[in-house]
Amino acid sequence: MPNKPDISLGGKFSTKVFSKDAVTDVKNLLDQWDFGDCGVEIVVKPMTKDQARSVGQNRLQYQWYGDLEKQGDQTAQEYRAYSKAYFGIPILLAEDEEFRDSYTKTVKPLSYQVKMALMLEPIALPITSRMNTDQMSRYLNAMSKHFSDQGFRLTSKDDYIACKGAS
Repeated sequence: MPNKPDISLGGKFSTKVFSKDAVTDVKNLLDQWDFGDCGVEIVVKPMTKDQARSVGQNRLQYQWYGDLEKQGDQTAQEYRAYSKAYFGIPILLAEDEEFRDSYTKTVKPLSYQVKMALMLEPIALPITSRMNTDQMSRYLNAMSKHFSDQGFRLTSKDDYIACKGAS
């Protein structure tokens, strides 16, 4: 779940809900906010299967960031930023016109250091969260190949699914 934004200052968040339990989590998060006099707009939009990443894909990517941290010299968040920049952005540039237009105008001209900072919290430019299941599969495959070729041992997709029961 995202951190509680400051609605009074125009803060906002977006989340994808995949189960009724997650709806309860969103309700509990909303119950914590003090909206004051400003109110809130809630938009509910159904997603097709092609639009949503699977829960299993999402869990696996974070498992891999942890695997990389344990074996490498960066934090999981730094490996996440690197992966978003090198594997995720090219996928979205090729296939997401809205992302491509915005990225080309605002992010592309920036230095490498600034781009990497944008991938990290607290900004964490949305990359994988924009992906559908097919795009996310290609992102994970690119990550797997790249880091395996460098000698990292990532939890196998099959082992992860068997252990966690991920969907």
